[in-house]
Amino acid sequence: MLVNGIHPGAILKRELDKRNIKAIDLTKSIQEYPQTINAITKDKRRINPKLFIKHGNYFNIEED
Repeated sequence: MLVNGIHPGAILKRELDKRNIKAIDLTKSIQEYPQTINAITKDKRRINPKLFIKHGNYFNIEED
């Protein structure tokens, strides 16, 4: 999901909070480094297309 003016990390953090999921559990499930997810949720890093697809699969969101 892309929203103008809102960093994807803010959306990811909100979804993690809403679903009561710890970031470390997400990193283990999608086989990503914890530092990567931490940087994204702190708005210090963007989400590349490959990682975006991993998140979509984890949260059961369609790719389009």
